Amino acid sequence: MLKITTIVTTLPVFPVMCISNQILRLPVILGYVSTYKYTTNTEYVHDKPTTVVNNGDRTLSIGFDVYPTWQNGSHAGKPVGVGAELGALGKGNFPIIEADPTAKTMKLRIPEVYKADVVNAPADFSMEVYFIPGSNLNTMSNMTYETIPVIHSGPTEQRPTEHLVVGQQYFDTTLDMPVFWNGTKWVVNAADVGDRLKRLCSHRQTYGK
Repeated sequence: MLKITTIVTTLPVFPVMCISNQILRLPVILGYVSTYKYTTNTEYVHDKPTTVVNNGDRTLSIGFDVYPTWQNGSHAGKPVGVGAELGALGKGNFPIIEADPTAKTMKLRIPEVYKADVVNAPADFSMEVYFIPGSNLNTMSNMTYETIPVIHSGPTEQRPTEHLVVGQQYFDTTLDMPVFWNGTKWVVNAADVGDRLKRLCSHRQTYGK
């Protein structure tokens, strides 16, 4: 599942534009727009390390028949890499310091809190194994600074089409009533429609048309 979240920090301003010697003050919003990239701990993996070598320097070299990937978030399907940790029930968490998805190998660091020989063979990973993302994966990215126009009213054909948010209001001068963005399309309030029909009926009764 790809999750993309857009966060906008806004600051209303009124820039000045000169057209045909006339000064127009156009309301806009200046906003920082960012995409949040993330993933969470994997489920217990079925394809555990098939080769394990304790290098004797508090590091492990391990290999897989099927290289592990992240299972959810915007990193879903991407290979697990440096900065993450391998978690093994009964053994502990081991930071990944090298990763080669092509060769299907990793190098892990054995933290000082564990014995240097805590893991020596694939059998030491006989219990559940999973992967924990590092802070380098859950980050804000692609930060841009944009000018977002705020259009409050106008004819039907000029309704806004960009930077829309659910509940946004626009007064449609063609319909002579407000419309609201529901995330898919512009909709009208039933009460406004009823009021509009009453006024039309009253007008026809008064003027005969």
